[in-house]
Amino acid sequence: MSRRASRTPHLAVRCATAAALAAFAVALVLALGGSAEAQRRGRGRGRGVRVTVTDVAGDRVYLSPGTSAGLHIGATVTVGQQRLRVLAVTASHAVAERGEREVSVGARGLARVRRTAEEGGAERLPTPPPASSFEGRWPEASRPADGQSVAQVPLGGQLGRTRQLTWDVMARGYAFVPIRGGGDAIGRGELRARVHAQPWTELPLTLDADASVQLWLGDSLEGGPGAQARPYLRVRELQIAYGQQDDFYAALGRLRYAASTIGQLDGIRVQTPALGPLTVAGFGGFVPDPQTGAPAFDVGRFGLEATIRDETHELRPMATVVAHGSVFDGELDERRISGAFHLYPDESHIGGYVEVSAFDADNPWGLQEVAVTAASLDTTLRFDWLRVGARASMRLPDRSKMLAARYPSSFLCTPLPNPDGGEDRCLGFLDMRVMGNVDVGLEIDDVALTVGGTVIHTGTHGTFDQVGAFAAFRATRILGYGHLDVSFTASSGYFLETLALRTSLGVAVIPEALDVSLRYRPALSQYVADIDPFVEHLFGGRVLIRPIPEVDILLDADGLVGRQVDAFLAQLAVAWHGSL
Repeated sequence: MSRRASRTPHLAVRCATAAALAAFAVALVLALGGSAEAQRRGRGRGRGVRVTVTDVAGDRVYLSPGTSAGLHIGATVTVGQQRLRVLAVTASHAVAERGEREVSVGARGLARVRRTAEEGGAERLPTPPPASSFEGRWPEASRPADGQSVAQVPLGGQLGRTRQLTWDVMARGYAFVPIRGGGDAIGRGELRARVHAQPWTELPLTLDADASVQLWLGDSLEGGPGAQARPYLRVRELQIAYGQQDDFYAALGRLRYAASTIGQLDGIRVQTPALGPLTVAGFGGFVPDPQTGAPAFDVGRFGLEATIRDETHELRPMATVVAHGSVFDGELDERRISGAFHLYPDESHIGGYVEVSAFDADNPWGLQEVAVTAASLDTTLRFDWLRVGARASMRLPDRSKMLAARYPSSFLCTPLPNPDGGEDRCLGFLDMRVMGNVDVGLEIDDVALTVGGTVIHTGTHGTFDQVGAFAAFRATRILGYGHLDVSFTASSGYFLETLALRTSLGVAVIPEALDVSLRYRPALSQYVADIDPFVEHLFGGRVLIRPIPEVDILLDADGLVGRQVDAFLAQLAVAWHGSL
């Protein structure tokens, strides 16, 4: 065998070995490549994270947790039967786009997230622009109320009341006990109840009653002048009504007011439904006895009332005209027309009143056949913390044939003595009473300061009958519980001049349940016809107790020490407010 032939097997072995190594290398590369691809695909499928829906707003669904559990932008979240795509993430929450189906808060789902933490990190949001960059770009927002038309609902409407029965029961007692200076001790007790009932909430039928039982104590109150004006029973209101104040309305019984400018009437009042801004009412009946309040049938009263109001106007204007007359003992007596108006600019008020009366040509009061018997103007202007008020009024004594039959002429006018001994004659031009008042107030938080003055003048005297000025300071919630009142008054009248200082200091021992205050008022006075002035001292206190919200108990007492009399005054009042 030659040497070449001997080397052939060795070469074949080597080639086989090399081929085997090459095949192994290829297999290893393919295995490693397949493992990497499988690993990449495994990462693509990701892992599952349980999430919870915390809120839903519009087309956005808010989830928890966030990047702390691996959620990232682009992750897929399966909630119910739909898949959501994550749009934004934070460390603890994620925001996804809602699909076509509803998603409820509290629903649970599964999110597929990447396995590598470096690919699932939260992305930093861009820095928002500063607020100054938006200056001048935002249009002025319109208030929702500017585009609304709200139907006005008058206070006191009958329909829709949640309470079918409401009541106020008050028991009050007064006592005046002179300690020095003579005179009798007198006292008065009163039990008063006011009830409003609406048996059926669907039917505007109401019952209203206001009556009191009074007890008078004291020897000087037995008989004598004015005894008839102290009845044991007084009924201020007792009526049945149907309808509402801004619609058809009818009331029958003892009416508290026959019209806006007229008092009690035993009769009926009927009002038409509103005709746009206008309502018209008519009334008629008998006038109760002016002294006792008992029913009387010698005076009949009748009239019409027209009211115009526009609550939609910025001034909320209202005007009322009342024309009424009366019959006394079968003869025409009162003939009057009265009117009032009110304007409410913002929180201010401007109002006025005028009354014109007609009299017989030979009336005993010396008045013209047509005369202005009353007029007034009332203005209160509010400017944030400043309040300015001014009032002026003129009035003649109320005169009628009915009053002339019950009272002497000196009660109705300034009389001129008759030298013949007959009945005195009235000097009508001397009886006009004119009053003016101005006050200015500052109200800042819990502190209020008010100053003002008043003048009163009648034709009886050439100068003002009375000139007065006052200043008052009030502070509440001092240290959270206290309150302080200080006021000063100065008055100069035709008979008496007075300077007085009143101070009161109180504390809410138990807020809304127990309040105690003490007061002191020294007053320096002098009669015009006297030389020596004198000082009066008044010491007093008040205790207000509210054991439950429906019950108020008030005890008020004063001691008066002066030159002419020393006396003790006390008042006890208990009020119960309830409803069903």
